Amino acid sequence: MTAVSGQISFVMSSYAASLPAPQDERGAKSSLKSGPHIVTFALQKRPRATRASVPKVRTGCTTCKKRHVKCDEAKPSCQRCVKWQGFCDGYDSQTPSSASSPALTDSTSSPTPSKKRTPRVFSPLRRTRPDTSFPTTICSAPSEHLFDDDLELRYFTTWYLARARTGGGLFDDGGMWEQTIPQLSHHHPSIRYAAMAVGAMSRSVRGGFMPRTAADMAADVDYGTDYGRALSFYGRAMGALRSAHHSDAGSLRAAVVCCLLFICFEALHGDSRAAFSHLDNAQMMLDEMLRRAGPSPFGSDALEKDMLNTFQRFMLQSWSCGVLRPRPRGRGAPVPWCCRRVDDMPATFGDLATARRWWEATQHHVVHSSDMAFRFTHLDLPEDLVAECAARVQKHLHRIGGLVPGDPPDPLPGPFNDDDDLGGHLSRWSTAFTPLWDACVQGSATSYDDFIRAAHLRIQYLSMYTCVSAPLSCDHGAIARMTPVFREIVQLSGLVLEHASSSSSPDDDDDDIPAEVFTMDASPSWPLFLTGMRCRDLVVREQAVRLLGRHPRRDGLWDSRMFHALATRNRAVEIWNAREGSREQQWWRLQARTAFVDSDGVLRARALTQNPASGAWEDGEHEVGVFMHMK
Repeated sequence: MTAVSGQISFVMSSYAASLPAPQDERGAKSSLKSGPHIVTFALQKRPRATRASVPKVRTGCTTCKKRHVKCDEAKPSCQRCVKWQGFCDGYDSQTPSSASSPALTDSTSSPTPSKKRTPRVFSPLRRTRPDTSFPTTICSAPSEHLFDDDLELRYFTTWYLARARTGGGLFDDGGMWEQTIPQLSHHHPSIRYAAMAVGAMSRSVRGGFMPRTAADMAADVDYGTDYGRALSFYGRAMGALRSAHHSDAGSLRAAVVCCLLFICFEALHGDSRAAFSHLDNAQMMLDEMLRRAGPSPFGSDALEKDMLNTFQRFMLQSWSCGVLRPRPRGRGAPVPWCCRRVDDMPATFGDLATARRWWEATQHHVVHSSDMAFRFTHLDLPEDLVAECAARVQKHLHRIGGLVPGDPPDPLPGPFNDDDDLGGHLSRWSTAFTPLWDACVQGSATSYDDFIRAAHLRIQYLSMYTCVSAPLSCDHGAIARMTPVFREIVQLSGLVLEHASSSSSPDDDDDDIPAEVFTMDASPSWPLFLTGMRCRDLVVREQAVRLLGRHPRRDGLWDSRMFHALATRNRAVEIWNAREGSREQQWWRLQARTAFVDSDGVLRARALTQNPASGAWEDGEHEVGVFMHMK
């Protein structure tokens, strides 16, 4: 057995998730105040400006310099700017550098302001020490000047250096993040500004993903300047996107890429409602692109395939949050491409990349075509985004008696017969994946990184398997039979999360990467959340909750802090619920659990709790915490 096999065998056998859970934190609620309206009058004859006998002061903030107004030089933010636009762009903290290295200061800090500045051409910044994680060039040089100043170059480079960590997670998403999007930014200002916005926002959350208001983020001593510029670039990207014409395929493709970057921006920002809106718009445009491409998206343009795979992951995340656009129904309704292509799955997969591509197609088909549901949603979203998941939940509740206080039906019904075909698709994928998984576990001709990637895919498969085999309306026996599956999810998730933490830790001198893990990929967070809420083994549940607490991260629409808070709250619910009734009755009451994010970004949970006075089980609501972007 190879060294890799020995390493895998050791960690698989000795791993123990005895990990401390962090304390919950809660942000305060506040809002930005709009500034006063300023009225100006043109002079018929402007007097000649005279200069005092003292040198011109150049220590004001960058915004006041651009506006040619006197700065009050308050630190860390100029109060004049805060009153005018809600935030201050800050002060120049660096002196002009030598010609051998690019400057990272604002364009207004030039010692000769009367001379017109030459726009910068993109060239990735040099790191203080060699780093093989990121390439130093892109595949083709820009053909035009892209940046008006060094700040734009700085934020674009921040996004460029971090794109591998935020894009495909453990996998390499082809050339989309590496080459295609940087190249498209040469020709589409909307993509360029959107990438700058993501770069600036990633710098503004370097301290972590704790929820804060816009005013708090703007006034932050360390990161408020980056936040203000992120919003500015975001607005410029939106403006450029609105002014573009989307009649041709190239412009439509650029619009979808912009939406992808906007989703990344809002995921960093913590504004899930805005992310859902961008995701919905992108899916409609992507459907139009696929319609134009023909019946085989796997044979279409490479960028379209990469975007398709990315949005398939987002659909799973969106569904897990209770947001899903209704599927076409009735005779003559168009059949989604996944429902047509999933039957062409090969008997075996040649490599992990192929296995991942087919897994994303399979899970997309299962989520889109089944009646699976999870009782979690967001309020204040358009009805067409939440109606599908709400209808599925009601269908399950109808099967188990509506979950009203009283005696549960005896016996509870089993799984939906409609999902038997979906289980067959999952089984076909598992059969094709098994040779790869066995090779990775045995360590034959594979690296430990390959084992981690394979474990990542198996975790996603196992979590979907529990949803199909033990849906919301299942009986206690069905969910109890999933205990070995949940145990394997916890074991593999511990290995994947430890590997991610060790490989994603930023360098001591790298201030551009957030301290916590952020990706736009799937992760073990949601499978661990399912385990912490549904598994009937107390030890396995506790291991899942501890892992969520030890590894705070954000993966697209999934926030591990939110999952950890709900799973922690569930501990008390489980204790109270276990005091009375049979296991079937206890499980029936637990299926009444639900959670939602209200209009203020507050996460709330509901569950049946026993009234101490009357002994009756009543529906109770509890505020769990604030985990979204607050108004």
